[in-house]
Amino acid sequence: MQGILERLRQISARYTTAQKVGALLVAVLLLLGTVMGVRWATRPNYRVLFSGLEGKEASAVISKLEEKKVPYRVEGGAILVPHEQVDRLRLELSAQGIPAGGKVGYEVFDSTGFGASEFSQKVNYKRALEGELSRTISSLEQVESADVHIVLPEEGIFTREDRKASASVLVRLKPGQRLSAGQVEGIRNLVAGAVMGLKAEDVAVVDEAGNTLTGGDAPVAQASTQLEALQAYRSYFEASLQEVVDRVVGKGRGIVKAHVSVDFSQSVTQRETYQPPTDQGLPSSQQTLEETYTGAGGTAAGVPGTGSNIPDYQSITPGGAAGSYQKRESKTVFENNKEVVEETRPPGKITGVSLAVLVDQGVDSATVAALESALAAAAGINPERGDVIAVQQVPFDTSAQEEARQQLARAESSRRLGNWIRTGVLALLAVLAILFLLRRLKKVRERLANLPVAEIGATQALEEAVEKARPMLSGTAKSPVLASIEMFANQRPDEVAKVLRAMLKER
Repeated sequence: MQGILERLRQISARYTTAQKVGALLVAVLLLLGTVMGVRWATRPNYRVLFSGLEGKEASAVISKLEEKKVPYRVEGGAILVPHEQVDRLRLELSAQGIPAGGKVGYEVFDSTGFGASEFSQKVNYKRALEGELSRTISSLEQVESADVHIVLPEEGIFTREDRKASASVLVRLKPGQRLSAGQVEGIRNLVAGAVMGLKAEDVAVVDEAGNTLTGGDAPVAQASTQLEALQAYRSYFEASLQEVVDRVVGKGRGIVKAHVSVDFSQSVTQRETYQPPTDQGLPSSQQTLEETYTGAGGTAAGVPGTGSNIPDYQSITPGGAAGSYQKRESKTVFENNKEVVEETRPPGKITGVSLAVLVDQGVDSATVAALESALAAAAGINPERGDVIAVQQVPFDTSAQEEARQQLARAESSRRLGNWIRTGVLALLAVLAILFLLRRLKKVRERLANLPVAEIGATQALEEAVEKARPMLSGTAKSPVLASIEMFANQRPDEVAKVLRAMLKER
């Protein structure tokens, strides 16, 4: 141990104080970097277990994690655990009913005692129904959470008029999401179908900002749907025609705006057409009557009536004469041809299209004329219907594009200037380093050249002693000469270092 300490002192004596401090700082930095790298490599990778929980639910989850001695972190509204335990913990906590989504469903009846009153049963049923509906609505892709409030009418024998059930739904949407009119109507129908006696028009749906998505007013919902249809028509026309304009005159040199008139009325038309029958028409009924009497005999004769049937009055009619009687009657009824046509016209028929196209003044007139014809054909412009297309050349304001171009050029110039500055700084540092090394070498040379004569003689004596002791270095025992050299090196390390440098330089 003493030899090791002595060796360390000898090594330390060879360096200056500045070199020792620099080596210590480098060692400390390497140690800190190694420790931080090991900690970063061995630390667990955390993933989100649950997020967006209410205070009670988050407290229940944290209690279970502490009970299971699982490391966790809370960042904002999210609870994070090591990634290899996420799936297992979710399954275990879900099996225990944690988290329950902050809403109580039909599981409220699992702990209901036999002594519960009728009022408690009604309140629990209402809570369970609201909780189940909230969970169902929250499962929609755009909805983050939902609250449902239901008002059930009270039944009584002294109630003069029946009160209707009503409900309100508060939805919290995810960032950047929105509900369409059809989805809002679906939520209303969902709530109305789950509550007895509740109609869809009595369900109000609002968002977290207090905006009424629908308040049970059918005309308002219908107007919203029609407005969305108009916007869809206009967006379709503008997008498809803008592509044509960009291909012809270049991007940013033309703009298209469309106005579409749509008939949202729905009608059903019934038309009946009658046509007179022809000679070969289809008869609807036909009647034929024929009577024929031929020859004489014991046939009844006389005049029908009372006179021939009373004995006191007799009528004599010649019965022996030959006679013949024929009668034929035919009747045919023809019906008129009838054609019944029923036409149903759905809403959404386009009744007019108006296009306004603005082109930069730098575009030539031939291109503008060809563009007008192409757009009219692409949009299906019908002058007989009243459609209008207007293509005008106007000077475009390109100040914004020019400003953006200048900013981009300034940014590019700044980037190039930064690269040049960094290159110049690195080059300057390299030149300074080279000059510093050259200056140090010059000082070393000057010091070697200015050594005293006695010191040079001592140096020569040391060299001769080293040459004499070289054959004995391979041996195990130290000679007096080698011992004296070691002693001289320990006492005057600077002179020994100078001698060694001079020898290496000469060789």
